[in-house]
Amino acid sequence: MDKVSYYNIDLCYQNYHLVYNTFSDSLVCFTEEEYGIVQNLLLNLDKFLVEYPLLYSELKKAGFIIEDYDELEFIKFKNRLCIFEDRSCHLTINPTLDCNLKCWYCSTEYANAIHCGRMSEDVIESVQKHIAKLIIKDKIPAIHLDWFGGEPLMYYNEVVRPIVLQTIQLAEKHSVRFSQHVTTNSVFMTEEMIVDMAKLKFRSFQIPLDGNETHHNTIKFTENKQGTFKTIVNNINLLPQIISDVRITLRINYDKKTLYGIEEIIPLISEEAKKHIHVDFQKVWQINCDEKDKKRLETVKRIFNENGLVSGYWAYAPKKFNRCYSDKLT
Repeated sequence: MDKVSYYNIDLCYQNYHLVYNTFSDSLVCFTEEEYGIVQNLLLNLDKFLVEYPLLYSELKKAGFIIEDYDELEFIKFKNRLCIFEDRSCHLTINPTLDCNLKCWYCSTEYANAIHCGRMSEDVIESVQKHIAKLIIKDKIPAIHLDWFGGEPLMYYNEVVRPIVLQTIQLAEKHSVRFSQHVTTNSVFMTEEMIVDMAKLKFRSFQIPLDGNETHHNTIKFTENKQGTFKTIVNNINLLPQIISDVRITLRINYDKKTLYGIEEIIPLISEEAKKHIHVDFQKVWQINCDEKDKKRLETVKRIFNENGLVSGYWAYAPKKFNRCYSDKLT
């Protein structure tokens, strides 16, 4: 006995109907006429199988039609299997909770915080010992370092570099797969630093922009009130010149003003850099957007896509079954 998958989602787009299955990650496109027929047939699978056996078979292969089992329980099983079967380590490291910028919406409220500086030498040594244990004693197959903060590149030489160097040496010696990602405002980046990051196997970056130059510079500015827009755009364009296989998630933090005029950044991104960028639009959590703003967001995404800046995100680890980040083994 077959049934229609609970995880089918349909969307009307430019006189077509897109049907996506979130469990199998399959997508199919129908004309309006075809979709009307398929909708009715999905209500009577026996009739569907008799009248359109080939289409039925293809939809079943793609996961839109399934055997009669509990999909939710299967998802839970896959989740548990992923957690306990995967011995790879994903380690998030905050070299500091301080930042060189004072974005008003930041959840750590840097403007009012007591800054504590960087990770101490004792903690650096403890992190290195922990990584060594994971690689040498626990014999993990892969390790991924995720640099976060604060602004992690504030202490690139003091914290990031020594930990990365040791990890790479151990990973190569013990045949452990190594990867890493950094979430950074990129203001501290220089050509010299990027060259060094290339040698240290940095391939994945998340870098934010908060609108066009005028709007961005009212949010992301230095202690002496200098805007950071040009520095960030220059570094985005510089990265693929030095790291040929770099992957950049360009995060657009948007409020009710950001989405108006944001297209001005498109011609500032080089054609080469566009090949390495996915754009991730994320609403500033303190702001409520209305229907007008939501429609504007869809328009902006379309304009970006049409100009070679695709919405989405880079997966910096091999594709596998998704799970809650808090379940990841470390």
